[in-house]
Amino acid sequence: MRNLGSLSLSQNMLIGEIPSLIGELQNLEMLNLPHNNLSGNIPHTFDNLIGLTLADISHNQLAGPLPNIRAFPPFEAFQNSEDLCSNNVSHHLKPCSSNGKKANKFSLLTITLLIVSAFLLLFALIIVTYFLFQIFIKRKSKAPKAKVNLFSIWAHDGELLYEYIIQGTDNFDPKNYIGAGGYGTVYKAKLPTGQVVAVKKLHSLEDGDMADLKAFKVRFML
Repeated sequence: MRNLGSLSLSQNMLIGEIPSLIGELQNLEMLNLPHNNLSGNIPHTFDNLIGLTLADISHNQLAGPLPNIRAFPPFEAFQNSEDLCSNNVSHHLKPCSSNGKKANKFSLLTITLLIVSAFLLLFALIIVTYFLFQIFIKRKSKAPKAKVNLFSIWAHDGELLYEYIIQGTDNFDPKNYIGAGGYGTVYKAKLPTGQVVAVKKLHSLEDGDMADLKAFKVRFML
């Protein structure tokens, strides 16, 4: 089949597209396909038929570009095929439009620009967010910190303050002893806020136990 030198199928009522396998017949010198009902584009494999010297595809419904090979210069070879085109002026056909390629290039360029623009916008957003965050951190660090006075919450949660004092005095450890008064013993206590206060632990009463939180009183000084 590859050694075929001549192929004539004129007036055979052929329909559809020309098989691309014909372009693989490297020894083909003559091709006659006129007066059929062939349609579609001529296969691009026809460009490989460098040995083809005579071809006739006239009186069909072929379309698209005409292969630029030496077998096609005669106008009679492709007459009555108005949808064929060629950029070879010797073929006397309408020029093939390159709008498709331009459109594809334009679409690719548009997509590329959109992707690049999206990345640039995202990068700018990250930079702006970073600087705003840095400004917020600086302002927050410069803002004066309010001192928390634990004794101000005595009326709200005396039990919590009691626990802080127990921890701050190491459960009234003698090492934190300051002195004694008429009503109790004074200890040094370091609270979680960093405040150092003096705490007086009242002496037990005859009718009560000092372990009871209700009998606990505090005197403090910074």
